[in-house]
Order: sequence, then structure tokens, then C-alpha cells
Amino acid sequence: MRVLTTILILATLSSHGQEKNPIKLGLGIVAINDTYDESKIVTIYKDKDLKTKIEDFRLYGQLKSIWPHYFKPDYGICYFICLEKTKDYFKILINDKEVGFLKNDKDKYFKTWESLLINAIVERLDIKSNPLKSKPSDNAETITLQNQTTIDRLQVIDVIEINGEHWINVWYSKSGQDLIDKTTTDSGEGWIKWKAGDKLLVNILLLC
Repeated sequence: MRVLTTILILATLSSHGQEKNPIKLGLGIVAINDTYDESKIVTIYKDKDLKTKIEDFRLYGQLKSIWPHYFKPDYGICYFICLEKTKDYFKILINDKEVGFLKNDKDKYFKTWESLLINAIVERLDIKSNPLKSKPSDNAETITLQNQTTIDRLQVIDVIEINGEHWINVWYSKSGQDLIDKTTTDSGEGWIKWKAGDKLLVNILLLC
């Protein structure tokens, strides 16, 4: 039942016509505060001077032409990809491919991809091309699970960069279970890559 519930919620989170990968990953994400407020409006601008509006983006009750990268406001999630950050504005991606600007104020906060990943649950977009490794190296031993299933749930322990490659240290279930119990012998540690250039190699399961 938990697996089905998680799948349904994740489908809701990601079913807004987003590209599988944004055109750029930028610096991280810009999060909107207080997304539970059903009257919330976020003004998105065309220019860094914040003079020309693209849209007053309503989080609720509006047919949308603009989508953040992650959007589930009733769960506190409204995240735009951030391309540039100054004391006055955030340069963001809209619909994962168009540029817009947000005012940098107390209604918003910035997080790097690394800080978003720490302790998060992730799943690989392509298990074959991004195998679980014993060390953060393509030449390291590949870890094979006892039961190869369609469920790929990995909990991030650490995020590192080595020689331009971006690795995450993860807990995994040796038997391929949805839940990772680090107190049992079923859990193990391994490494996968989380990005290559401007391409994400994992889904970050924000609602797990």
C-alpha cells in the first residue's frame, strides 16, 4: 500500500509536462515559502530589472502555462531551477526550458543541488548506464542486488565530486525492498552518479 501511495503522489508531482531533463541544471533550486496559502501569487518577470511581468503565477486554482521543475504546493513544494542568484533577483527556468526572473526576497530561498540531495531518496533514470558501484569510480566493482526489481530506492548519505564526476554515496536494500532499514543486514552502501554535465541521472523523490 505504501508503494502504491508513493507512486500516486509522485505521479501528481511530476505530471505537469516537464521535460525529463531541463535544458540546464544551474546552481540549484529557488523554493517558494508558505505554499499552503491558497491565495499565494508569485510574480515572474522577463527581465532582471523586474519591470516586465511574464505572469502572476497562482499556486492554486488557475489553468497554468508556467510550471516549476518540482510542484506540489499542498506538500510545501514549489521549486524552480536557479541559473543565477544575486541580492536582487533569481534567474530561473520556467517549464524547464524558458528563462524568467524572480525577486530575491523573504518569500523565497535558495538551495544547492547538493543540499537538496543530502538525506534524500533517489531513483536512477537508467540503472544499466548508472550501476551501483562499491567506490566512486567507473572502474570499481559493480554491486548486484539479490533481487533485481523495478523499484530503485536509494538514500543519499553524501555528495562528492571527483575529477569532474559527480557521485552520491547511498544506502540501498540488498533484497530490493522499497524501505531501506539501515539497522539490518539487508542494507548496504554504494555509489552512483547523480549528474553528468547538465543532465540529471536521478529522480529526487521529494515526497518519500
